[in-house]
Amino acid sequence: IIDTENYEYGELFNEINIHTGGIGTSLELYADAQKVKEKEFKATFEMKGKSLYPKMDVLFSMMREILTCSKLDDEKRLKEILAMLKSRLSMSFLSSGHTTAALRALSYTSPLAKFKDDTDGIEFYEVVKEIEENFDDHKEELICRLKAISKQIFCADNMMVSYTSAKEGLAYMENAFAAVSKQLNDADVVQTEAKENRCIIHCKKRNEGFKTSSKVQYVARVGNFIDGGEEYTGALQILKVILSYDYLWQNVRVKGGAYGCMSNFNRIGEGYLISYRDPNLEKTMEIYEGVVDYLENFNVDDRDMNKFIIGTISNIDRPMNPAAKGSRSMNLYMSRVTEGMIRREREQILSADQKDIRALAKILKAVLDADQICVIGSEEKIEEQKRLEKERQLAEERRKQELAKQQEELKRQAQEREKRIAEEKAKREAELAEKKRQQEELSRQHAEAEAQQKRRAALLNRLSGQSGSAMGQGSGMTSFQKAQYENRIRSCIRPHITFNPPASARRGQYVAKFEVSLLRNGRQ
Repeated sequence: IIDTENYEYGELFNEINIHTGGIGTSLELYADAQKVKEKEFKATFEMKGKSLYPKMDVLFSMMREILTCSKLDDEKRLKEILAMLKSRLSMSFLSSGHTTAALRALSYTSPLAKFKDDTDGIEFYEVVKEIEENFDDHKEELICRLKAISKQIFCADNMMVSYTSAKEGLAYMENAFAAVSKQLNDADVVQTEAKENRCIIHCKKRNEGFKTSSKVQYVARVGNFIDGGEEYTGALQILKVILSYDYLWQNVRVKGGAYGCMSNFNRIGEGYLISYRDPNLEKTMEIYEGVVDYLENFNVDDRDMNKFIIGTISNIDRPMNPAAKGSRSMNLYMSRVTEGMIRREREQILSADQKDIRALAKILKAVLDADQICVIGSEEKIEEQKRLEKERQLAEERRKQELAKQQEELKRQAQEREKRIAEEKAKREAELAEKKRQQEELSRQHAEAEAQQKRRAALLNRLSGQSGSAMGQGSGMTSFQKAQYENRIRSCIRPHITFNPPASARRGQYVAKFEVSLLRNGRQ
């Protein structure tokens, strides 16, 4: 609380406590459940209070006083608030380091978580620390920004009221709000300035370890399973119970010695595994890696399965006071969660069996594959993990290099095998072509021999006349026929014989002898 135009902050604090049940402010973020892949969300500055009906006007009057009349240029009080805020944030890292680590790890890829970290996490702490330690250098800019943001946010058209009461209490609220809304800023000016100063969020994966003086760790492993191609199902709420009371409890809490262990999975795909005041780091990371195998082999009896389902429903159907009912209603409305979504989630929980739980192994694998890690803990453990992580990265690089070499060798062998196969194929084709050519050549020669044989047969037929076939047998001819046949042969052959003896040769000195033999077919 800071001084206002009408009250010092101590007087304002007392006035609030005398007439109301308290007033508080907070920055809330609402993810759009109908646009999870787009990762859209809304950020709101909320002021919450409670009072009896007759004091409703005082409640809204105090709210108006804080919103429109706060002295944001009170340098002394601002520095005190920054010092308290820095101390509170620092202490939260030791007492609630698990949620801080989970938020930081989620901020690597989630715009909503990044915004939350920038306004209430480690990044916010760094900003507060810088401003508090160098207040004189930043005070003018800080005051200027506080006034500009106040002017942009606190206007009537930009305001929404969530009111929880009995029906008769509505009139008190309407009258009290009407008096306050008239004193808020002009909406037209606010909308113009807001468009000109729209925030753009940039996420960057880091995987960090933050050192503290504590000897225990808060180990967070997170990821978005919708980014990994999976979908949200009500069975994930059962998984939250199973992991928190069985796998994580037995391994991280009982065997590992941590004070606590938790998990969570929501509609926008964010999932995390975290340990609380954990003496281990590397061992806990190995346990997280084993959750997929645990789910793939999940097997319990029906009694235990029913216990898990009952435990899940008890978390959903827990009794709520009016304030909790109003808060839940506001949350569902701002997140655009429909009645159908709630009913479908409930049906999926009640109808789930062991097969549905085993099917969640794919979702946990998607969470782990995101490889988003943040640790808050002792310097010794973080340095050791840093060394182990470096060794793991080097081993992974060597493995990738070796794998690349193996793939290159396999590729070379495949190319050689393909080349050898191609050469063998070409050789076989050449041999087949040569064999075909030889066969064609034999066929041609055979055809030529047959044609030549036919020509010879035709020539002999012309020489022997119609009875040539019978004469060719020799034994069936008379002496006259044989003499006549021999004369024909001589008359056919003799003109083609040339014999030139030397001039000095005497008559009868040389004798030329010719023989005519029968062919295999019986012809001469």
